[in-house]
Amino acid sequence: MPLIYALYYSLVPQQHMGEIVGLNQLSLYNYEMLFREYPIMTWMKNSLITMGAVVASNLCLRNGSQVVWRAAKTATHLLNY
Repeated sequence: MPLIYALYYSLVPQQHMGEIVGLNQLSLYNYEMLFREYPIMTWMKNSLITMGAVVASNLCLRNGSQVVWRAAKTATHLLNY
């Protein structure tokens, strides 16, 4: 329900904010202003780069730790002989 509320009021013109308006008064003007006034696409790009770096580093660390664990297990197994 909060998602529907947020979506609805994102489409309501600023002069009617906080009011219940008909579907004929809803518009995409708030989104147009958002993309015109703020560097949203730059923020999205930065977020995607950060997300990619985090995922890549986690994959490397996970695979690296598995290699170290296997090497330690093998070394321990060889030392017991």
